[in-house]
Amino acid sequence: MKIIYKDLKKGVIKLIPETMDDLWHLQYIIDKGDLVRALTFRTAEQSTDKLRTKKADKKPMVLGIRVEDVEFHQFSDRLRIHGVIKEGPQDLGSHHTINIKAGEFKELTIEKEEWRLHHLKRLEDAIKSSKRADIVFVSLDDDEAVVGVIRQSGIQTIAEIQSHRSGKLYKSSVNEKEYFGEIIGILKSVKQRDTPLLIVGP
Repeated sequence: MKIIYKDLKKGVIKLIPETMDDLWHLQYIIDKGDLVRALTFRTAEQSTDKLRTKKADKKPMVLGIRVEDVEFHQFSDRLRIHGVIKEGPQDLGSHHTINIKAGEFKELTIEKEEWRLHHLKRLEDAIKSSKRADIVFVSLDDDEAVVGVIRQSGIQTIAEIQSHRSGKLYKSSVNEKEYFGEIIGILKSVKQRDTPLLIVGP
């Protein structure tokens, strides 16, 4: 998490979430009634005299919404902030959902009537945790393996791999090569150079 502007007298903090854990923290920081501003996408207004012959395109615009609900979706690495549009070029009073995806580095402004101590403490925790690496793990035996990531928000399973071996009496070196090759391929796609790797067995 990166804080780029803070004015607690006005109740405004502008930040950039950088990781999935940041989104997890934000679900506990953003409350119902807060005003959240961000770049989002919405169908542009069209003049009523035009017939809609095709699906209207969504245009980027900065909207401020009065928050009604916040949902963290771990499996899609996404935070959904739902509320009523209070600021923006169109559709004031309509409902809208701002989607924030991990790794997008989208700037977000949160305005509260009062930033309480637990909000500020969680912000501090998010900033500290962004300096710590996640841990990638592989848990495996002869039959199957699970590759995942240990984060502050919990364990995220990336892949489950089956060895497809036919039995202890009929070991196949081809199956073993494919099995371990698939595990290594997934680890390469997930693990960064400095990310710790934990290998565990039964």
